[in-house]
Amino acid sequence: MKKEKVFLNPISIYIQNWQVKPVFFLGPVILLALFFQSCEEPIEVTGDLVPGAGNTELRFVELPLDVTQAAFDTVLVSSNNVTNSEGRIYFGQYNDPQIGNVKANGYFASILQEGFVRDSVKQDAIVKSVNFYMNFNYFYGDNFSNEQTFKISQLSDTLSNKTYTINDAIPAETEVGQSNILIEPSDTLTVSMQIASSIGEKMLSNIRNESYSDAEVGLALKGFKIESLESTDAIQGLNLGRSASYIEVVYENPGADTISSVRFNLSGSSFTEIEFETGSLIPSDYSGKKSFDLTDPSKIYFNNMIGIFPRINFRPFIEFIDTVDYMLINKAELVIANPDFELVNTRSTQKRPPEFIVPFILDEEGNIDREGGFFRAVQRNFTSQGAVADQESTDSPASLLYNDEKKIINADISFFLQEIYDNPGFWNPEYTVLPMSRIINRNANPFDETPLLQIGNFDNFLVDKSQIKMKVYYTTFK
Repeated sequence: MKKEKVFLNPISIYIQNWQVKPVFFLGPVILLALFFQSCEEPIEVTGDLVPGAGNTELRFVELPLDVTQAAFDTVLVSSNNVTNSEGRIYFGQYNDPQIGNVKANGYFASILQEGFVRDSVKQDAIVKSVNFYMNFNYFYGDNFSNEQTFKISQLSDTLSNKTYTINDAIPAETEVGQSNILIEPSDTLTVSMQIASSIGEKMLSNIRNESYSDAEVGLALKGFKIESLESTDAIQGLNLGRSASYIEVVYENPGADTISSVRFNLSGSSFTEIEFETGSLIPSDYSGKKSFDLTDPSKIYFNNMIGIFPRINFRPFIEFIDTVDYMLINKAELVIANPDFELVNTRSTQKRPPEFIVPFILDEEGNIDREGGFFRAVQRNFTSQGAVADQESTDSPASLLYNDEKKIINADISFFLQEIYDNPGFWNPEYTVLPMSRIINRNANPFDETPLLQIGNFDNFLVDKSQIKMKVYYTTFK
């Protein structure tokens, strides 16, 4: 353990003063730390910023971290009817001999468009066509130049407004439409496919049924499933935003001179189901409760859609600070690097590392420990950007962001590491850090019987363990 410090906590004094005079108290040590970030040799600094100090040194250390794999469920279902959910369902397939085969299926319910005058549909109205308009706002894959076969099915049971888990029985379905469609990704893309006239007839019948409320008109249609039948290595996200995707019934009232239409929008009772078969790199018996290695133990994989993540142990930092009597951290980063990181944004290929990751904290049993799941950078004093934060807040997480120019995913964790150094009780050495993304609800325990994991997109990375590091610039005494 660290030796007991012989002076009053200068870091606390420094932080308190910084809150009052944030510019003046940055001082020479901090400014030089930022200026000489690339310097790995000690830099002599003189000044009175540190109480009791004469000469100080600015130092740099790079610490490779202990990293293993972790998993949260072998089969995932995410519901979109929770607060702050992303309003998107995924469908498609991606096949990778190393990672495995992934198939996403989207499920959704429908709701009658707001304000529609129901008695405008006459008793003998004739259905002319029924079309499903799909607005896409996510793409991942390298085969969008080929057509995909989309299949729409009607479910046997009503999709209720619940949170679906991997243990829920998915309702049986009956196919009501199939179409070959070429998806060429762009910022926003809407395509349509025709579905059975019988669906339109049911919709019009439900509209005319006076015993149904507006909400019940849609619920009486049960629900729908959308999937891609071809192994085209393409996954897309269907936009559930207001009126972005919808089913439109075009009909003709008897004796009318014009054609009319009515829309059924996609409701919040929707979710994504993931089917996953492991490839050569991921052991078939992998478990989330314990750390495990890939079949190539030098590699680490991240994919928020199939729930496989790095599990990072800060033990090398704990061991390092036990050798330092005094430490003022000027800048510290958690870095995931890979020179092969790339963004590909063409009409045929869409690939990228995850752009935004939130680190969670796991206890020694592998369960998410911190309330709200957030990795807090000394929230009782500051956010990671240096602003005063709510001491009880859990909604200001440190985040790892992708930098395409540097080919890294990194986060500033300066204040968090300073807190670990200053307060030995703040960090349990058995804790680990789990980088995850797009988590709204999640399992309290991996592989729990009733998981609530809100999956994210398919953006992923495969890197060498040695490329997950901690970089620390710090000031100490000579």
